Formats: sequence, C-alpha cells, structure tokens
Amino acid sequence: MGHGSATSLKGLAYTLSLFVDHGITAWTSVEKRSFLNAGRAAERWLVEQALRYGVELQFHNGGNYGLQSPLHLRTLPPVEADGMMEPSELLGRALRTVGWDDPAQLHDAILRQSGARTLHTVIYVNEPGRSFAGPCGSSRASKRFLESCVVFKRSSVGRAEEPSTIAHEILHLYGAWDMYASAKFSPTQLALAKRRFPNDIMVDSHGGLMMADVGPLTAWRVGWAAKEAWFDTLRPKGQ
Repeated sequence: MGHGSATSLKGLAYTLSLFVDHGITAWTSVEKRSFLNAGRAAERWLVEQALRYGVELQFHNGGNYGLQSPLHLRTLPPVEADGMMEPSELLGRALRTVGWDDPAQLHDAILRQSGARTLHTVIYVNEPGRSFAGPCGSSRASKRFLESCVVFKRSSVGRAEEPSTIAHEILHLYGAWDMYASAKFSPTQLALAKRRFPNDIMVDSHGGLMMADVGPLTAWRVGWAAKEAWFDTLRPKGQ
C-alpha cells in the first residue's frame, strides 16, 4: 500500500543497499558483510511471513554501493526535531556520489534489468542513531519515487541494530504502521494493539525475529490480507 517505488510487498522485490561512511571512522569490510547478512535474514523472514498469508514473495539478490569501495559523504543531512533526517536527501547525496543525479532514472534501470515488481533502498550509516523509514507520502505520489529506510550502525543507546529492525523498517516502506507508544499512537490504541497483536513486529521489533510475526493488520497494510472493519481504530494520527 505504498505510494512510491515500494507498493505491495509481493512478487519479486529488489533491495538496493548503500553503505555510507561519515566522519573519521569508516566501515570495515567485516561490519558491512555483517549488516548485509542481517538484511538478508530480514528478507528471508519476510518471505516466511508472506507465505503464512498464501502470498508469494521473493527478494532479488539486489545491488549495492559502498560494499566493495567506500561511499563517503562529507556531511549528512541535518537531524530534525524527531531525531531523524530526511531520507530522500540522504539518498540523493549518496547516489550523486556514485554518479546517479536522478534517482528516478536509477529506479527505471533497476526494474528494467532485474524484472522486479517493486524496489526499495536500505541505507546503512556508520553512525549511532535512530533507524527509520521514509515512505513516499500520497501528496508526492510517484511510482518512480525511490523509497528508502535508514539503518544506523548502532541505536541511539549504543546497541547494534538487528535483522528485526531492518524488517520493521522495510515493512514501513510498504505501508505498515507503527503500533508502539508515541505522540501519534494513544495509550488506548497501544493497549488494543498489544492485546490483539502481541507479537507483531510493528508493535515491538526489539525481541528479535524468532519471537515476532506479521499480524493481520500489518498484513493488510502491505498487501497480504483483506482489511477488517475495526482496523482503522489503530490508525496513527496523520496516517
């Protein structure tokens, strides 16, 4: 149910991974391979979850920038009040560094060459921070808008990010809602979400993939299942 390059999560999906260096400490090759493997683990889990709903999902092996040679940005976009930065600006800076001035042209080239149905990017940043997704809003809807999530090397409390975080952020790009305590999600909504979907990865992504699942509401949001009438009760503010 996304509006940009990440529509419904089914068929063949393509992940473009970018490893961005910033500051004086660069990614090591071991660290980059570890995060790439974490991304692959997240994809395998998503395939398994899709099958629970009778939906066929595959991930193309995908491409990457910054894995073999450094992709260094001298500056990162400013962090906003919510602790996040504008993902499209970060993606644009990274792609210009490797020679792509127009993300829409890259979008077209990847889909043409891979035969994938949908496309998203995962930007790994060699900094601590709060990982997040930047899905395309309906006000700027374009199937060629390259949707991105940003995964930091460590969380804001210093914990290494896990495959469950990557899966959570990818699901956001395809329309999934956050269902944890926030200014956009009331205590009443949180209590209902925990009662109805206690293991949903959009309720809690910190328990790891073994303990998580994709519940019926999230399955509806990403195109795997039909909507139930009461689901809008859990719609976050502004969604």
